[in-house]
Amino acid sequence: MGGWVYIITNKAMPGLLKVGFTTKHPEERAQQLTAAGKTGVPWPYVVEYQWWVEYPRALEQRVHAKLARVRENREWFRCAIEEALAVVEAEIPPRKRTRKPKPTPPTHPEPKKVSEVYTPQPFNTAERICLIALFVVIFGMIIIGLK
Repeated sequence: MGGWVYIITNKAMPGLLKVGFTTKHPEERAQQLTAAGKTGVPWPYVVEYQWWVEYPRALEQRVHAKLARVRENREWFRCAIEEALAVVEAEIPPRKRTRKPKPTPPTHPEPKKVSEVYTPQPFNTAERICLIALFVVIFGMIIIGLK
Protein backbone atom coordinates (compact mmCIF):
# COMPACT_ATOMS: atom_id res chain seq x y z
CA MET A 1 0.00 0.00 0.00
CA GLY A 2 2.50 2.67 1.11
CA GLY A 3 1.98 6.08 2.61
CA TRP A 4 3.51 8.89 4.58
CA VAL A 5 4.34 9.24 8.26
CA TYR A 6 4.91 12.84 9.25
CA ILE A 7 5.69 15.22 12.08
CA ILE A 8 3.63 18.41 12.02
CA THR A 9 3.92 21.47 14.26
CA ASN A 10 2.12 24.76 14.68
CA LYS A 11 3.66 27.98 15.97
CA ALA A 12 0.52 28.59 18.04
CA MET A 13 1.26 25.42 20.05
CA PRO A 14 4.94 25.52 21.05
CA GLY A 15 6.33 22.22 22.30
CA LEU A 16 3.40 20.28 20.85
CA LEU A 17 3.68 18.17 17.70
CA LYS A 18 1.56 15.71 15.76
CA VAL A 19 2.84 12.36 14.53
CA GLY A 20 0.46 10.92 11.98
CA PHE A 21 0.14 9.09 8.71
CA THR A 22 -1.60 9.74 5.42
CA THR A 23 -1.84 8.19 1.98
CA LYS A 24 -1.89 11.69 0.49
CA HIS A 25 1.07 14.05 0.61
CA PRO A 26 1.81 15.42 4.12
CA GLU A 27 1.57 19.03 2.86
CA GLU A 28 -2.04 18.30 1.84
CA ARG A 29 -2.71 16.95 5.34
CA ALA A 30 -1.21 20.09 6.91
CA GLN A 31 -3.46 22.23 4.70
CA GLN A 32 -6.50 20.15 5.76
CA LEU A 33 -5.65 20.70 9.43
CA THR A 34 -5.17 24.41 8.86
CA ALA A 35 -8.50 24.68 6.98
CA ALA A 36 -10.33 22.66 9.64
CA GLY A 37 -9.22 25.03 12.39
CA LYS A 38 -9.86 28.32 10.56
CA THR A 39 -11.21 30.10 13.61
CA GLY A 40 -9.21 28.33 16.31
CA VAL A 41 -5.57 28.38 15.18
CA PRO A 42 -3.95 31.62 14.01
CA TRP A 43 -0.95 29.97 12.27
CA PRO A 44 -0.75 27.31 9.55
CA TYR A 45 0.46 23.79 10.35
CA VAL A 46 3.99 23.03 9.15
CA VAL A 47 5.33 19.62 8.04
CA GLU A 48 8.68 19.31 9.80
CA TYR A 49 9.57 15.78 8.60
CA GLN A 50 7.99 13.18 6.38
CA TRP A 51 8.83 9.58 5.47
CA TRP A 52 7.45 7.38 2.72
CA VAL A 53 7.00 3.87 4.14
CA GLU A 54 5.36 0.63 3.08
CA TYR A 55 3.11 0.30 6.16
CA PRO A 56 2.43 3.80 7.49
CA ARG A 57 -0.38 2.91 9.94
CA ALA A 58 1.73 0.22 11.64
CA LEU A 59 4.70 2.60 11.93
CA GLU A 60 2.49 5.36 13.33
CA GLN A 61 1.08 2.99 15.97
CA ARG A 62 4.56 1.86 17.05
CA VAL A 63 5.74 5.47 17.32
CA HIS A 64 2.64 6.43 19.31
CA ALA A 65 3.30 3.55 21.72
CA LYS A 66 6.92 4.68 22.22
CA LEU A 67 5.85 8.29 22.80
CA ALA A 68 2.91 7.39 25.08
CA ARG A 69 4.52 9.02 28.13
CA VAL A 70 4.42 12.44 26.41
CA ARG A 71 1.02 12.03 24.71
CA GLU A 72 -1.28 15.02 25.11
CA ASN A 73 -4.24 13.83 23.07
CA ARG A 74 -4.54 11.10 20.43
CA GLU A 75 -1.82 11.99 17.87
CA TRP A 76 -0.44 15.05 19.71
CA PHE A 77 2.71 14.85 21.82
CA ARG A 78 4.53 17.32 24.06
CA CYS A 79 8.18 16.73 23.25
CA ALA A 80 11.05 18.10 21.19
CA ILE A 81 11.00 17.44 17.46
CA GLU A 82 14.37 15.70 17.87
CA GLU A 83 12.86 13.18 20.30
CA ALA A 84 9.99 12.30 17.96
CA LEU A 85 12.41 12.19 15.01
CA ALA A 86 14.67 9.72 16.85
CA VAL A 87 11.71 7.47 17.73
CA VAL A 88 10.39 7.42 14.16
CA GLU A 89 13.79 6.71 12.65
CA ALA A 90 14.52 3.98 15.21
CA GLU A 91 11.37 2.20 14.00
CA ILE A 92 12.33 2.32 10.31
CA PRO A 93 15.07 -0.03 9.08
CA PRO A 94 17.95 2.10 7.70
CA ARG A 95 17.74 0.59 4.23
CA LYS A 96 14.05 1.58 4.00
CA ARG A 97 14.43 5.15 5.24
CA THR A 98 13.45 7.86 2.81
CA ARG A 99 13.19 10.82 5.14
CA LYS A 100 12.34 14.01 3.40
CA PRO A 101 13.03 16.91 5.75
CA LYS A 102 11.93 20.40 4.92
CA PRO A 103 14.85 22.02 3.06
CA THR A 104 14.73 25.15 5.22
CA PRO A 105 13.31 25.75 8.65
CA PRO A 106 9.71 26.95 8.54
CA THR A 107 9.18 30.66 8.69
CA HIS A 108 5.98 32.24 9.85
CA PRO A 109 5.22 35.85 9.06
CA GLU A 110 5.00 37.96 12.17
CA PRO A 111 1.66 39.66 12.62
CA LYS A 112 1.62 43.37 11.89
CA LYS A 113 -0.08 46.05 13.90
CA VAL A 114 -2.98 47.72 12.14
CA SER A 115 -1.08 51.02 12.23
CA GLU A 116 1.75 49.38 10.23
CA VAL A 117 -0.60 48.06 7.58
CA TYR A 118 -2.61 51.26 7.03
CA THR A 119 -1.97 54.76 8.25
CA PRO A 120 -4.64 57.26 7.21
CA GLN A 121 -3.33 60.37 5.49
CA PRO A 122 -5.05 63.77 5.47
CA PHE A 123 -6.88 64.75 2.29
CA ASN A 124 -5.04 67.01 -0.14
CA THR A 125 -6.69 70.13 -1.62
CA ALA A 126 -7.98 68.43 -4.78
CA GLU A 127 -9.54 65.60 -2.74
CA ARG A 128 -11.21 68.13 -0.42
CA ILE A 129 -12.73 70.00 -3.38
CA CYS A 130 -14.06 66.72 -4.86
CA LEU A 131 -15.61 65.70 -1.52
CA ILE A 132 -17.26 69.11 -1.07
CA ALA A 133 -18.67 68.94 -4.62
CA LEU A 134 -19.98 65.44 -3.94
CA PHE A 135 -21.69 66.56 -0.73
CA VAL A 136 -23.24 69.57 -2.54
CA VAL A 137 -24.62 67.29 -5.28
CA ILE A 138 -25.99 64.72 -2.80
CA PHE A 139 -27.45 67.43 -0.56
CA GLY A 140 -29.04 69.11 -3.61
CA MET A 141 -30.60 65.81 -4.71
CA ILE A 142 -32.02 65.29 -1.25
CA ILE A 143 -33.52 68.81 -1.18
CA ILE A 144 -35.03 68.42 -4.67
CA GLY A 145 -36.40 64.99 -3.75
CA LEU A 146 -38.15 66.40 -0.67
CA LYS A 147 -40.16 69.00 -2.63
